[in-house]
Amino acid sequence: MQNKTIKLNGEEYYTPTKQGYIVSNLLVDLWQNLGKPTDPFSNTGSQLVDVIIATWQDTFPQQYREWIKERKLMHDSELSNSEKIRKHTGRNLAAYPFYIYKLIKTIFPEFKFSDRDNQLKLVKKWPIFKMVGNV
Repeated sequence: MQNKTIKLNGEEYYTPTKQGYIVSNLLVDLWQNLGKPTDPFSNTGSQLVDVIIATWQDTFPQQYREWIKERKLMHDSELSNSEKIRKHTGRNLAAYPFYIYKLIKTIFPEFKFSDRDNQLKLVKKWPIFKMVGNV
């Protein structure tokens, strides 16, 4: 099968593999069937994000296991809040697997990932994105 492109919001996106093409079509069809939600926190938007996460877990199980292992290591080695303040270190509240980030960014282009309030909502709704232990 030749590589194909998927159209979403008038933009064309290249799919490098047959599996990517199938998953992309599934997600675009689901997005359309859910009424093209624009907010990942809306009822239909959160359903779509749930499917995106599940698709990533099923499609890339090794990446998923590595992601979980890395998050656990980061949480286990995290400094206490007082140490963070004393050492003047910042903290990222959320991190996203690249696959999920690209899909959510494509489907919800107006969504601000770097906004603190959005990050707090994301890690509360989907703990897989939680970067630090104390949020």
